[in-house]
Amino acid sequence: MSGLVSHLSTSIGQDVVPGCIAIAKFNPEEPKDQIAVACRGGKVCIYNLAELSARTTTYYKPVTVIDVKDEVISIAAAPWKTGAQKYQLLLIASSSTIQLYDIYENHSLFHRILPDEIRTISIGCVAEKTEPWILTGGESSITGFDKTGSEVYWNVSSDAVNAICFVDLIGKNYDQIVVGTTDQEITIYDHEELIDARTEVSQIALLTRVGSDQMAYALQNGTIGVYQRLNRLWRVKSKSTATCQCFYKPNKSLLTGWESGRWEMRKMASGEIIYKSQIECAVAKVVAHSFSSDGDDLLVFGQNGSIEVFLPPTEIDKKKRKAVDENEALRKIEHRRQILKKELDHVENAQKTLTVTERIEQNVIPRNVKLSVSLSNSRDGLYVSVSVDSDLKIFLLVFLSEGLFGNDEAKTEVFPAGKSELRVHIAEAVSSVTALGIKAGVGYSGSKTLHVLEEMIEIPIFAHFVLNEVKQMPLGKVEFPFSERPQRFFLWLKENFLLKETPSGEAMCFKSPSGEKVCFHLAGDKLFIYADTVKWASDAVQSLASYFGINDMSSICDFPEIKEIEDLFQEIADIQASLVRIDSDIAEITQGLMSSLVRLEDSRLLEDWKSMEQVQSNIMNADSDLMLKQRVRHANRENLTKVLKKLNSYIDSGSKLRIGKEPVKILNVCRQAVKTKKPKVIVRTLLHGAN
Repeated sequence: MSGLVSHLSTSIGQDVVPGCIAIAKFNPEEPKDQIAVACRGGKVCIYNLAELSARTTTYYKPVTVIDVKDEVISIAAAPWKTGAQKYQLLLIASSSTIQLYDIYENHSLFHRILPDEIRTISIGCVAEKTEPWILTGGESSITGFDKTGSEVYWNVSSDAVNAICFVDLIGKNYDQIVVGTTDQEITIYDHEELIDARTEVSQIALLTRVGSDQMAYALQNGTIGVYQRLNRLWRVKSKSTATCQCFYKPNKSLLTGWESGRWEMRKMASGEIIYKSQIECAVAKVVAHSFSSDGDDLLVFGQNGSIEVFLPPTEIDKKKRKAVDENEALRKIEHRRQILKKELDHVENAQKTLTVTERIEQNVIPRNVKLSVSLSNSRDGLYVSVSVDSDLKIFLLVFLSEGLFGNDEAKTEVFPAGKSELRVHIAEAVSSVTALGIKAGVGYSGSKTLHVLEEMIEIPIFAHFVLNEVKQMPLGKVEFPFSERPQRFFLWLKENFLLKETPSGEAMCFKSPSGEKVCFHLAGDKLFIYADTVKWASDAVQSLASYFGINDMSSICDFPEIKEIEDLFQEIADIQASLVRIDSDIAEITQGLMSSLVRLEDSRLLEDWKSMEQVQSNIMNADSDLMLKQRVRHANRENLTKVLKKLNSYIDSGSKLRIGKEPVKILNVCRQAVKTKKPKVIVRTLLHGAN
């Protein structure tokens, strides 16, 4: 559908938290649904949808305001309906609390304070369970609750969780948990079992279910796309960052709102834009809802509180739009015909046998010219060698990779004199499997026009590790059964570590430019991996399992990092005890301030200026103490977050040293050990397995 018509515009007069808008039947006595909007300042305002049609540009007043006190980071309409009334509840999350709120009865069904910071929430059914759960994403963990607020699920993630959604991406006829993290990973869990993990080129910002087996995603660098099952259908990149995504059912398209104020409708299968529009501020959310009788309407919320309603076009609007679309289609066809004609002429000229001088004059190059590209490494990082034949020279190289060049997406190298063969340093290290696009501007010496040749290569995660002498193995070690032939293992090494020749000997050691080491020792039917960190060892295990199709594998390991977990628990206990003391001190100082304010007012009424001066001095001192306590509290909470993140990363990496059902068992044991505060159980389980 294209040609949507703007029906009305209004405003709520308050700044809106991006993405924090929910429309549902919160009040059974109202004829239409209600809109819940999270506003800045820790408030959630409830509006009647029925009253929206009576507004034009005037202030849109709420019927209920919920004071949350803390800044709201997410809200959602809970699917649980109450009794015979059949109305929905509202889930509200701040950075440290979640609560399930009954707007009609005006009370909370439960209110939970969580030790880990909450970054996102989502509601859905986990695996084959029929009762929906609430999942919260924290700094490096995922915690689930039922409708009573009882904890029913826990899992670790590779980094801070930015997005969670429920969708069937592996064809099991029930939804899996899909998690997006700040380390650019999209991870799929079937209940607690890790099914698939893939690395994107930037932090994951949004994950949205757009079909039973389709998921839309958005990255912090402005990339959006759609997955159908495990296959990516398309992706496009924008200069702005997406703030919301939504499925539009009437024509099965994807709606996306952007920080630039643009919102657009794209075809689900190809990403082609069907319709786009612009509002005056950043988009908070685009919602498809039945505002009119047709039920195909769109509500676009701006972060400044503006609301614009778009309705489907009338028959007259459709006819006008059809004529415009036909003229535009004819113009595009004619433009395409001109381009194809030029390309055909160019190909015909390229097929002729011409001298270099004639090619320069006619601005053509041989038809079958291709770039030769190879990847190599050395002690200072990664290099790409590019060459071209047929007497051509390379004058310009553009390397395109999202995530390889830091905040930049491209690296450009210019060669004024032109060279037929080049070797360019592109990066010191990579953190994940990365695609590198290469565009070369080639031509003859003396030619005024360059022709562009393109090539694409994939950089393995271990590409920056260089073969090193085996002097001393790293302290960390994992061993597991390995029945593959040595030749196949060496083939994996050559592909992932960019080896030019097949290594000799049973032990091989590799070193990165930063000094980290990963070593392998193939001894009969066992493989030993030595690494400085448990993360590099787990990456190697996961890569081997993917390459050789290993579905189930146990292992035992020994890493100094994992043995630090007991110290981490003690550090967590110390910080939590300190926070309790600080909270007690803050409460005492606050109570004293309240008493001082009362005495100050009494002194003013009695005109006791000396006493008033003394009370004011006490208030100033108490205020300074309170500010100091708040700063210490904030620093302690940041330290607690870092320690919890480190603990969860050890558990995550330790579980990934196994394949199949074993990691699920390990995570279950670790979850119970974390709840009961038994660090020795976690260490023993990660080192020797769940059995």
